[in-house]
Amino acid sequence: MAARGAAGRRMVEKWLGPAVAMALLVPMGLVLWRAGADRWCWDVPPEIAALADDPAAATAYLDPGPDSGESTGAVAELLAPGHWVTCDGPAGPELLGAILLAATTGQTLAEQDGPAVPHTPAMASVVHETVVVLAADPEPQVPPFVPGGGARSAVPPGLEPYLGLMLAAYLSDLNHRTQLAELGDALLEERPVRTLPDPETGEARELFTTAGELVTETDPDSGTVLEYWTDPLRDLTVAVASHPEGYAVLYDAHRAYAAHCLDLLTVDEDGKLTSGTRAAALPYPSDPFAEMTGGVAGLSVLRDALAEEGVISDGAAFDAAVREHSRGVHLAAAEPPAQPSAPAGDLARRAPAGPADGAAFLDGRAQLLMMLEDWAARRGLPEREWVPLRAALASSYHASHRFVFWG
Repeated sequence: MAARGAAGRRMVEKWLGPAVAMALLVPMGLVLWRAGADRWCWDVPPEIAALADDPAAATAYLDPGPDSGESTGAVAELLAPGHWVTCDGPAGPELLGAILLAATTGQTLAEQDGPAVPHTPAMASVVHETVVVLAADPEPQVPPFVPGGGARSAVPPGLEPYLGLMLAAYLSDLNHRTQLAELGDALLEERPVRTLPDPETGEARELFTTAGELVTETDPDSGTVLEYWTDPLRDLTVAVASHPEGYAVLYDAHRAYAAHCLDLLTVDEDGKLTSGTRAAALPYPSDPFAEMTGGVAGLSVLRDALAEEGVISDGAAFDAAVREHSRGVHLAAAEPPAQPSAPAGDLARRAPAGPADGAAFLDGRAQLLMMLEDWAARRGLPEREWVPLRAALASSYHASHRFVFWG
C-alpha cells in the first residue's frame, strides 16, 4: 500500500508539482506525507502513534492471524520504507520499534525491564510476520552455495536494538526452533500455523518450521544451476547483530539463557549431570551443554563474518560499543529454582551479576567457562567433578562454533 502510494505521488508530482500533488493525494488517502525543504516525511496518524503505549491495541492492529499462509498486511504496511522518517515526534525507527515491542511482548518500552507477560498466539504471530516481512529476498548463487552470500534484511537504521529485544523475548523458542517444528507437525498437517501452545505451560511458542532451506533452481535463459538459502530468521538476526546495540541485546540474552540452563542442572554422586532443561527440547540429548553454547557460539561466528565482510568496519570500536550497551555478566544461581518454568520473556531479562568489564567479556567461550566454574563453586562440586564438566562444555562450544550456520 505504501509503495503504491509513493508511486502515485511521483506520477502526480511529475505533472503538477509537489505542493499540488500533496493537496490531491492526501484527501485521496493514498499517502500521508509532508514535503519539507529537502525531504519527505511521514505524518503519523495519532491512532498509530498511540499504539506504542497501548500493547493490547498494538497486538490487535498488527495481528496477521494464526495461519502463515494468510496475512492482513498490517505489519508490512507499518514497516514500509515510507515510514522510516517521521515529520514530528519520535524518529521513525524509535516509533516503529516501540509499537513492535508493545505488540509482541504485551508491554510498553518502559516496561521491558519488569516481569514479562506470557505470550499469546496473536503476539507470537506478529513476531513471525515481522521476521518474514523484514527478511531480504535471497540472491541465487552458482553452486556450491557459499554461506554469507545473499542480500541482507531491509531494516531501517536504528530499528535493530528494538528487533533485538523482540527476538530476545522469544529466545527459548528460537533456540528450540527445530524441536518446536517437530511438535507442530500434527498442526502443520492441518494448516500452516505460526504458533503452537507450550505443552507444559500453555504459553504461545513461536514456530519456524525449519532452520532454513537450500533451494536449487535452473536459470531459464542460460540453463545454469543456481542455489540460495531461505531463512528469514537468520537474515534478520544478521541485520540485528550488525548494529552494536542490537548485538549487545542478543549477546546478553544468549548468556542469560545459558545461565538459566545451568540453573536447572544438578550433579549426582558419580559426577554426572542428572537433570536439565526438558529432554525433548534439547537439540542434542547426548550433549547437555549444546543448548547453552549454541547461541553464544553462533554470535561469535556471526561477528567474525560481519567483520570479514566489512559490515563491521572497526572491530575495536564495535566491541567497545557492545560493552557500553551490555547489561553485564551473567552467572547461574546457587540453587536450582523452585519453579523452573517461567514466561519466555523473563529469560532474557535476568538481572546481571556484574558489569561488562574485562578483555574477555566478548569471548563467549571464556564467559561460559567462567559461568560454569562459578556454578560449580556455588554448588560445592569438588574439582574432580567439575573439571570433566569444564572439558565437556569447551567441547560443546567448539562443536557449536564449528557447525553453526548464520551465513
